[in-house]
Amino acid sequence: MNDEARRNIALFRYGIIAPIVSGTYDEDKSIKEFFSDTAKKTYTNPRGEDTKISASTLERWYYSYRQSGFDALIPQRRRDTGQPRKIDEDIMEQVRFLKKEYPRIPATLIHQKLIDNKHHK
Repeated sequence: MNDEARRNIALFRYGIIAPIVSGTYDEDKSIKEFFSDTAKKTYTNPRGEDTKISASTLERWYYSYRQSGFDALIPQRRRDTGQPRKIDEDIMEQVRFLKKEYPRIPATLIHQKLIDNKHHK
């Protein structure tokens, strides 16, 4: 995810919590009621998808914003970006071999060959 996409997500998050940040929400309601009422709504996220957001997530965004400002609403990059999470070294070696020997091989065929190799060992 690039910086612009991450910033758009932060703006989306801020837009949802803005009434409580600015104090323009219904003052007869508690903060918890604001989170609860806001969680009942459907929002269109920056990717154009309709989504609902839980009250606990809204609360986390609000308190993160209060503690650290707008930057706290920007999604963090994964620490393991570029690192396989569930593939052991043996499988990675097989994938490298297949890509080297057959540079145009589709991922579906690589997957099938890995399954076949597992059953033939």
